Amino acid sequence: MRKLLLVLAVLVAFLILFQTLILDKLPEKVEEDKYSDLSNIPVTSALPQYLGSLFLGAFRAVAIDVLWINYDDAKQDRRYYEAKEIIELISYLQPRNEAVWDFLAWDVAYNIAYGERHSTEDEWWRWIRYGFLKMKEGADANKKSPYLRYMLGFMLDHKASWEGGRFQMDYITAFEKDLELQAKLIGKKVDKPLSPFEFAIEWYKEAKDVLAEYRKRTGRRYYAFKGGVAVHSLTLDIYIKECFYYQAMLCWQRGDFRGATTWLDKALEHANYILKQYGEDDVSPIHRRYPNFFSRLREILPAAEAADKKETLLADKANVLSLLEQLLKDFATFDNFYVHTFVSDMKKSLGGDEYEFNDATYCAIGLTRDRVIYSTIAPMRLDVDYYSIYVASPEKGSGEKFIPKNVRFAVDREGGIDIAVSVYNQINEKAVYKSFNNENSIMLSFKAEVPGLYYIKVEMAGNDGKWSPQDKYSLQLIEIK
Repeated sequence: MRKLLLVLAVLVAFLILFQTLILDKLPEKVEEDKYSDLSNIPVTSALPQYLGSLFLGAFRAVAIDVLWINYDDAKQDRRYYEAKEIIELISYLQPRNEAVWDFLAWDVAYNIAYGERHSTEDEWWRWIRYGFLKMKEGADANKKSPYLRYMLGFMLDHKASWEGGRFQMDYITAFEKDLELQAKLIGKKVDKPLSPFEFAIEWYKEAKDVLAEYRKRTGRRYYAFKGGVAVHSLTLDIYIKECFYYQAMLCWQRGDFRGATTWLDKALEHANYILKQYGEDDVSPIHRRYPNFFSRLREILPAAEAADKKETLLADKANVLSLLEQLLKDFATFDNFYVHTFVSDMKKSLGGDEYEFNDATYCAIGLTRDRVIYSTIAPMRLDVDYYSIYVASPEKGSGEKFIPKNVRFAVDREGGIDIAVSVYNQINEKAVYKSFNNENSIMLSFKAEVPGLYYIKVEMAGNDGKWSPQDKYSLQLIEIK
């Protein structure tokens, strides 16, 4: 018995000594101890419920679950600043969980920020920048995570370009003005304001570097995030290439043609790098065509810069329109609406067609009495434009029955362009069809038998009619009675 007790005593002493001299000095243990030190816990209104859980040992996980429930409740009740305090505790208690940082940062920068958009612009931007900083904090806490770095780059990029290729200029402007945020994201003072695309490129590159280290350690080609996303270097390079392109288009829209040239050159260089680095077997046919697309767009830039000047002759502008339209035609199979949108926006600016993207009923432009809408049949003769007229029903609860309405609208054309105008009801029945003869202005009418939307379709009257991408037509609602 004495021998057994002696052996146990020696074993316990050894374990204590081993923990003190070895385990407690391991980097992982030192890092973990920081999250058990009460002096380091963020001071929030949610702190008391966590402090109580510290004495429950194994029930600490339950306390974290309670914090998540409280976070969701606070968010649903729009108690956003209470939700922010809970976020600080959750991220403090689960610093090694990538999914925690990923969810919280995205939720704040997108969902809460969107909810506050209806309050003030300052609140909206405050939540976006907080989401960015939480994602950066998560990346700093997880040095070996390429995913969190990729997500920070993606958020910076996506917030500016999510809407079908149209830049979110309010977001871009707010980001460029916030030099404090930029300094925190880059870890040093910035010399000049940068765009979110420029920052996204750097974070995508950092994700590539961390992914390369991961590949050396594990031999795996990609990083599998537990949320179901696989981070591959090819994916990151494609995002980098797209950000080069977006930055070029941003410069072009702002009239900075030198900047547009510089960034298009970078996009072209990176597109060629992708083909060389990964080979045609790994790169999709669409992405294999990007070098040619960027080269063609780069060649148009000098003519576009000249056409941007007020004194430019109409013939020179027509030449740029022709080049852009041919580019659209040659790359019509691109499965990337950003390409078409950006190029068509330039065409619209030169040609005066403010409502190009209305070639289906779901994006029809509404006609009103107080506005004349000008458009063109462009970029090609096959362009089709849709408009809508809303016929209201009687007010709910009024007891009135709907009485069929007579609707009148005016159509004018310039340059004798041969167009045909059709009106469709809700079940796609054609109510009116009219093509122009020699007149340049006509008044069309139809009877609205039921309330709701009625669609007007404008197209070329035939394949041999007179057409020019500069020739405009206009529509205006006259009356509904």
